[in-house]
Amino acid sequence: MKDYKILALDETGKASFNHPSKNFVLSGLILPERFHAKLDNQIRKLKKKHFDDENIVLHCRELIRKKARL
Repeated sequence: MKDYKILALDETGKASFNHPSKNFVLSGLILPERFHAKLDNQIRKLKKKHFDDENIVLHCRELIRKKARL
């Protein structure tokens, strides 16, 4: 059986030179499927520790605006 990879991409902001925002972030992650559960568990622990909510969604916009702190 083949070892499948997971590709996750996310973007925030507007990809336009005419947009007033100075921030545009395009991020990606490729990892072997077998690491998905371990990574998910580690991220949930990080969110529980810093935000007391393992289901919180971390948005780049809030991190840039310093509304969420790690």
